[in-house]
Amino acid sequence: TSSKGHLSHPAAWARPRRGVIAIMASTTEGLLLTLMGTQAADHATRHGAEVQLAQLSVQHGFGLALLELLMSDQVDQQMRQLAAVLCRQYIDVHWSREKQGFQEPQVTDEHKVHMRA
Repeated sequence: TSSKGHLSHPAAWARPRRGVIAIMASTTEGLLLTLMGTQAADHATRHGAEVQLAQLSVQHGFGLALLELLMSDQVDQQMRQLAAVLCRQYIDVHWSREKQGFQEPQVTDEHKVHMRA
């Protein structure tokens, strides 16, 4: 296990406040907390995190943030595996407009370079 301490499930997930969570989730740590929330036993917590994750998944930089979590040795294995699955799904639907099943936004060329590295 890693020593994340402050990265445990926030009590605020039970009643998410849109503005606070949007600001928090704009960071990689916020994304990690969102991913952790999707695994919560509490329905309200899990649902709030799932809604937030859906909103984040259409933001530019989402794939890069997932890769950052995936590559971090400070993130536990379960969250890294979830980030890997979500990153694969993100690439499948956002990489190229020519691909069947494409959804906006398309990954920018700059982000593609970083994701391939």
